[in-house]
Amino acid sequence: MAESKAKGSLVFKLIILIMVVVLIAAIWMPKKEWEKQAVQQDKCREHLENLYYTSLQYLKKYKTYQGNLDTLLTFIKNDSMMVPPSLFEVERLTVWESPRDSFLVGFPDEFHYQRIDWQYTCPETLIVELIAKDRFTQLPPTKMWFGSNDSVFVSRREKGVHDIWITVWGKSLVAFDRVPADSLYIPTQLFAISENPEEFRNCPSCGFPYSIEVNVNVKVIGNITYSVLKAPGGNVADNEFLRNIFVQKLRSDASSEALNIFKADTTIFVAKEKIAQKMVLGNIPPDTVEIASADSARIAEVRDSLITAMKDSIVIVNFNRIFNALKPNSKVVMEQEAVKMVVVDSISTWDNAERIKTSLFDPKLSDEEKALMEKVDFSQLFARLSAEEKYFIAKTDSVGLTIACPIEKEYLKPNRTIFEKLFGVGPVPNHGQIKNGDYSWSEKK
Repeated sequence: MAESKAKGSLVFKLIILIMVVVLIAAIWMPKKEWEKQAVQQDKCREHLENLYYTSLQYLKKYKTYQGNLDTLLTFIKNDSMMVPPSLFEVERLTVWESPRDSFLVGFPDEFHYQRIDWQYTCPETLIVELIAKDRFTQLPPTKMWFGSNDSVFVSRREKGVHDIWITVWGKSLVAFDRVPADSLYIPTQLFAISENPEEFRNCPSCGFPYSIEVNVNVKVIGNITYSVLKAPGGNVADNEFLRNIFVQKLRSDASSEALNIFKADTTIFVAKEKIAQKMVLGNIPPDTVEIASADSARIAEVRDSLITAMKDSIVIVNFNRIFNALKPNSKVVMEQEAVKMVVVDSISTWDNAERIKTSLFDPKLSDEEKALMEKVDFSQLFARLSAEEKYFIAKTDSVGLTIACPIEKEYLKPNRTIFEKLFGVGPVPNHGQIKNGDYSWSEKK
């Protein structure tokens, strides 16, 4: 009698099948997404680099930075340039006195060229040639000959997968020189960039056009001119900002004069060192006696405190002298300047006196300045002080471009399918920018 076979539950089998499909999708789809995002990131950064190269060509021709994407793309599509033959690198491997020659031959321009090929015109003469990448086949030929009275040999060095170098040698001395070739006039896009212009208009991840901004150094200046009047009536007494800046200026001048005294008289340091040694050790030891490291540290600490005290004393004397020298019609000028790098569209925001004033001057008094104010009666002087304030942009200089991925922080594809929502990965992050030639993702310039 035949035995019956268990068929199992069809529903159970279906559940297993669904679970297997879900498991495969949970592994396969994220992997594919991560691979796709990595490819798109590399492509985006290649786009940014080509835009940067395009901007350099525009700058070279027009002597100005161009921040309009369409203008740059139109320029690179229509511009032409004169291109000379490229260069070889030749390194002699044998010493000059050797009766035979051996050379290592390569090339520095790996952007345009992929390898060196060669051919013989005869066993004694070898012609080597740079082979351009597919995009750059219109470049002028770059060749070099090697010749000898005996046979010339050549082989690839093959030190690694991407080794571009070849070795040329002979059993006797080998001469070499460039094969003359004319420069050629070719489209700039077939030399300066590695892809067609329209290919690097938009980010491959989000499809939005790239952001380009011209960076400008803005030099801002703040000038406050104080005048001592003969009688009360100025505008300083009731203005805390102007009062504090005036005190800061007097102390700054007093400190500068004190510093000049120390720079002019180097014996002060030596004298304070000796006093510190005596204070720490009692008697100054002979030069032949080595001072312990702990004592040396203590001596340095005491010496510095003596110098600081002396400097503070000189600052007070100078401050009082400067203050007492302020007579009617005297003028005190406080001037500050700074350079701010901004995008060109933000220059107008700096054409604002209050913003310049705030960025250049901090009216908060230090403890030292407060102490000096207590030693001198400023009330009468402040009543006779008049101040004229000027805050302005002195100069603007274009310094470069910021070429950025249009993704602000991260980008999540809209209208995703149910499978993408269930098994997809997170949003795409910003791919970086090139700012004034600096690559945000590397040290490359």
